[in-house]
Amino acid sequence: MQSFTLECLTERMTVREVIRARIFQEVQEALSQHPPSRRALIQSERAFDADLQVQRACEAFSASRLLVLVDDEQAEDLDQAFTVRV
Repeated sequence: MQSFTLECLTERMTVREVIRARIFQEVQEALSQHPPSRRALIQSERAFDADLQVQRACEAFSASRLLVLVDDEQAEDLDQAFTVRV
């Protein structure tokens, strides 16, 4: 299983917010000349449209092509909220 570190500003987040935060983080990394890792959710393009990438990732989640685990359980809904633990 692959994991990543995400800096978040709130104690409660939805799956959709986690996907959005991760993609925006990946876009920032890509724009700073560091190529995204193989496990990145963003798809390589000349210019990154973060909102389009979020839409694509949310569609992938809804079609069960992207799994999100919360406390070792598969999230089932983009609006599922959970408490972020440090």
